[in-house]
Amino acid sequence: MNANQSEAKRKSVRKYAAVSETEASLQAVLENTSDGIFMVDVLPVDLGADPVDFRLVAANSAYMRIMSLNTKNVSGLRIQDSLPEGWARATNLSLGCCAKQGESISYEATFELGGQSRTLLTTLSPVWRNDGTISQIVGVCQDVTERRRVLKEARLLQTLTLAIAESQNFHAALGVALRKICEVAGWDYGEGWVPDPTRDRLERSPAWYGASKYRQFRRLSEELTFPLETGVFGQVWSLHSTEWAPDVSPGDKSLLRVEEAIARGFKAGLSMPLLAGGEVLAVLVFFMAAPSGADRRLIEVISAITVQLGVVMHHKKYRHLFENALTGMFQTSPEGRYLTVNPMLARIYGYDSPEEMMAMLTDIDRDLYVDIKSRADFQNLVRERDSVCGFETRVYRKDGSIIWISERARAVRDPNGRIVGYEGTVEDITQRKQAELDLYQRDRLLQGTAEAMQHLLTNNNHSEAIEKALAILGQTTEVDRICLYENHLHPQIGELALSLRSEWVSTLVEPKLSKPHWQNLTYQSFGASRWYELLSAGNSIRGLTRESPTVERQLLEKEGIVSFLIVPILVSDQFWGCVGFEDCQGDRQWSESEISILLAIAASIGGAIQQQKTEEMIQYRASHDLLTGLPNRLLFDEHLEVALARAKRSTEMLAVCFVDLDRFKIVNDTLGHRVGDQLLQRASERLKGCLSKGDILARWGGDEFILLLPQISSAEDAGMVAKRLLLALQSNFDIEGHEISITASVGIAIYPTDGTTAETLMKNADTALYRAKDAGRNNYQIHYRNPHSPTASQELLLGNNLYLALEREEFVLYYQPIVRIDTGEIVQIESLVRWQHPELGLLLPQQFLPYAEENGSIIPIGRWVLQTACRQNKAWQDAGYTFAVTANISKRELQQPDLVSWIARILNETGLEPRLLELEITEKTAMEDVNFTQAILSEFDRMGVAIAIDDFGTAYGSLNSLQKFPIHTLKLPKTMVQSLTPHSYESATIAALVAFGKQRHLRVVAKGVETEARQGLLRGLHCQQMQGNLFSPPLSPADVTYLLENTAFKQEARIA
Repeated sequence: MNANQSEAKRKSVRKYAAVSETEASLQAVLENTSDGIFMVDVLPVDLGADPVDFRLVAANSAYMRIMSLNTKNVSGLRIQDSLPEGWARATNLSLGCCAKQGESISYEATFELGGQSRTLLTTLSPVWRNDGTISQIVGVCQDVTERRRVLKEARLLQTLTLAIAESQNFHAALGVALRKICEVAGWDYGEGWVPDPTRDRLERSPAWYGASKYRQFRRLSEELTFPLETGVFGQVWSLHSTEWAPDVSPGDKSLLRVEEAIARGFKAGLSMPLLAGGEVLAVLVFFMAAPSGADRRLIEVISAITVQLGVVMHHKKYRHLFENALTGMFQTSPEGRYLTVNPMLARIYGYDSPEEMMAMLTDIDRDLYVDIKSRADFQNLVRERDSVCGFETRVYRKDGSIIWISERARAVRDPNGRIVGYEGTVEDITQRKQAELDLYQRDRLLQGTAEAMQHLLTNNNHSEAIEKALAILGQTTEVDRICLYENHLHPQIGELALSLRSEWVSTLVEPKLSKPHWQNLTYQSFGASRWYELLSAGNSIRGLTRESPTVERQLLEKEGIVSFLIVPILVSDQFWGCVGFEDCQGDRQWSESEISILLAIAASIGGAIQQQKTEEMIQYRASHDLLTGLPNRLLFDEHLEVALARAKRSTEMLAVCFVDLDRFKIVNDTLGHRVGDQLLQRASERLKGCLSKGDILARWGGDEFILLLPQISSAEDAGMVAKRLLLALQSNFDIEGHEISITASVGIAIYPTDGTTAETLMKNADTALYRAKDAGRNNYQIHYRNPHSPTASQELLLGNNLYLALEREEFVLYYQPIVRIDTGEIVQIESLVRWQHPELGLLLPQQFLPYAEENGSIIPIGRWVLQTACRQNKAWQDAGYTFAVTANISKRELQQPDLVSWIARILNETGLEPRLLELEITEKTAMEDVNFTQAILSEFDRMGVAIAIDDFGTAYGSLNSLQKFPIHTLKLPKTMVQSLTPHSYESATIAALVAFGKQRHLRVVAKGVETEARQGLLRGLHCQQMQGNLFSPPLSPADVTYLLENTAFKQEARIA
């Protein structure tokens, strides 16, 4: 043999020695394990047989012991011949399934062996040949007999507890307990003895017996009572001891009524106390028909049942609370076994039910506590103090996970001070402990968050506040870069995109705000659609760049980003953008607490953005008209004050202009508010188009606008702007199929000529507007340039002289007839006041009545007009001319509390019939307080005085509002009549008003009729009554009398 052969032989010997050593080790493991292990052969022909004939190949010692096999060699033994029948049948079937399915299976079987019932849990696993067929099957058996017995006992205890808890009272619960104990122990008779109300004697309570032959024994017991100190009962009662009589014989002192028991066939007995909180509730007595030794295990079970019964009875009223408590509750024995637990404790420990928990946790020290020493510490504390609060420790849940709990418990002692159990509560404090672990970083982050929030909430400079907040967060989180992105639509292609709006960077990295590829970056362009989906749903994104998808990774690597966290920003519950936290030096693992805090600061940033948007919106709404988007009165006033201050410093001129849309209310009422709103919007757009930089156009209210023209050179500049405004409105508006024509009236006041304060300028502009309307509308008037307008000093003089004018009898009344055109007759006359001023000449109402309204002289003037008109009309009536006279009532007059009574007195003094007087109020006055107007007009109606509404369509009224008032006449405004053309909007409006008047039995009067053409148009629209210079200008009383005397209608004149 050469050297090579010798070396090969040595290697082979070593190889086989190693194999032998491995086999020996495996054999040692197999022989020392408590699990039974066996192996059977599987022949291909076997799989076709029914049943399949399996034979043992090998088995370890544990399997031989479990199966009581005495042979040393099991090879070749048939399963069905060599094993217990129940086990062999289940094993043969399971082996067949394993062989056919080629998969591991488990099964559990119970069988009788040596007079005892045993339960095995077996797992079968196939062993495969190289050709893919099964050669053998290996089985592993576990004896679970004891485990199943413990589970059965636990379920029995739980069943008993529930049954007792459902009982109506103590005696019913005691009866249930006696029956259950007898059934578990196999005893034939059980009864309870309880103290009477005096607690001096024991008397019988419910009993249970399995055969009717024991009924007579029970009847004998019903008649008996025993003193507490008597015999065995006294011993059990006082010493809390258990007395066992394994073989009853005459004269036995361990039981009472021994002779009667023997006579009924009882051979053994047991007496034990029913305790609750150290107090004996009853003495339980049991009898057996066969002799029985002292079964310690049985007595332990029965003792546990009696303890359970006592506890349940003692705490029955707390049962509902126990079952539904939000904290875990328990009772344990001193040895570490649960006696009862509530559902919450089972849930805390991860078990499906209290029964499962009590069955599986049979040794609390070993199976529950992570640190066994902490269990010992807990027990020592309870022994020393009798109770413990807030004992914190770690325990295992069912799935092996570890949680922190806090226990409160107390010792349950017997009268001798011996601990017989523990009871208490358990709270899961895992989250609190986790929070404590993160406390340092959390506090630091919270402190930074608070500081950042301070800037966000107090700094009115939005951009600066965000930059400071990002800087604080950067220092707190110790990242390299923080970026604020806004989510928006791409301005060109309309896709969702991100843009970098702000950033903070450490000294170690470069900023990227100036890099163009971080602006309008669409999600699609870098494959980050998932970013949008997650962020818009309110979720954060965290990760490592190297693990990101390719397109995302390329973008992140370009900036040197190694790891990142992105949290969303929501504004008004909408995805506004996000904050990115970037690390460029290494991997960063973000904890859940850190993410939650950063989500909160992102929410705060969103709140700050929302607050700014809200403040901007509130400020905008507070200073702008929401319909037209124009500045409102408040903002206009601010601009005017600033412009006045500048004009005073620079001695410049400025103009304030009121712009009122003529006949807008008629459009609004006839075509609806939606069309009216659109008309206001379109008209305001046209007006804005006429302005220069620095001019301010505001909506004053309703159909009225106000315009500020700062830094004008002359009043003509304001006039030029006014002309542009009027020209801009000349073209019709096409709104929802309606061709609408509308004009405007403009009143202008110039600084400093027409006033040096905002109040004076607006007042004079409004006066100029009034004159523009009186001049026929669709024109502008400049306050100081009106040749009929008094100077400022003259205004003061007029106001002061109004009262004197009454005394000097400077006021005169003129009268203008109202004609019925189909007959030509005068049906009514309107009284019109004039002021024959000694210096200024004859003044029209619009030249002095505004001052009369201001200083209150309108009231005596109005009463003079009314009294004079009634006296004159009475004179005409006496002369044979019967028609009503109309007198205007101003707003201030209407508000006088004695107006109704005063008019009644005037009618009485003048002798004029109420039906020959008509009071005329403007639509604006009527609509300012509808309820008040309705009430006072109703009083006039009851008096028989007629009511007319003047200039309908120039204020805020509507056809519906007219129905609230007891009116008789509706007067069309002069501007509407003068704008009338064939097929015009005014034509349709007048036709509608005439139809409405006919339906409501109202007189409809057209004012301002000055041409034959318009008379013809009005006649074609069925308007029968007209007033205007075409028929007669306002006349003096003498001229009216002359007119009446020289017309053909002297005798035919009447009230229409």
